[in-house]
Amino acid sequence: MNGGSYLIKETEKISVLNYNENRVSIVVAPDKSYSFDPSDDGITPCVIPMTMDEIRYANNSGAFKNGVLFFDSKREQDVYESLNITNWKEILKNDDIKDIILNPTYEKLIKLISIKDSAVFERVRAVYQKIRNDDTYDVSVRVEQIIKTRCKELLNRQINTSIILTKKDIPEKASSDEVDLLKEQNKAMQEQLEKMQKMMEQMMFSNASESAVLEPETKRSAGRPKKTQ
Repeated sequence: MNGGSYLIKETEKISVLNYNENRVSIVVAPDKSYSFDPSDDGITPCVIPMTMDEIRYANNSGAFKNGVLFFDSKREQDVYESLNITNWKEILKNDDIKDIILNPTYEKLIKLISIKDSAVFERVRAVYQKIRNDDTYDVSVRVEQIIKTRCKELLNRQINTSIILTKKDIPEKASSDEVDLLKEQNKAMQEQLEKMQKMMEQMMFSNASESAVLEPETKRSAGRPKKTQ
């Protein structure tokens, strides 16, 4: 749709979504506020319908431009544009942050260290902490260092980061062709090992058989030798 608040009726209810696994409260009028329950899994949001007047008032807190709360995808463009949030497509969702942490690339980490709002980076820290607590995924030492360093910078009111990224610091994922080649190499190596193992077993069996045959020929009976006449 082409954006514009004229597409939204003032009385229309817009679904506002909380994907965070913690409670979020916002003031929507001088004497009114809403409290969003936490999302149980970070996937299914808590939803509260709000009017545009309430959304505009709540926007003073930065909850929408910071990505704390989101809108129904069918209406998000119109709502964001009516709030003059022009970079709304760049707002990181929690899934985006998780992807950056678990699948880091140079371009993705640039987005992370370019965050200049401590409230936004608090979401990064929360997602990172949840991943660590789950103990299911491995987070690279480099990514952990970046998150901790940028968090300290923002706490110290350092808007522009001192972190310097180089492409060699972040290993890119292997291409599908490289993955297929590695699989073929591993398969060939496994077959070669199995073949060598069978050859060794055959050699050991052959040596054991020869020993069993030769042993009676070299064995002497005990006792004194017989006298000759």
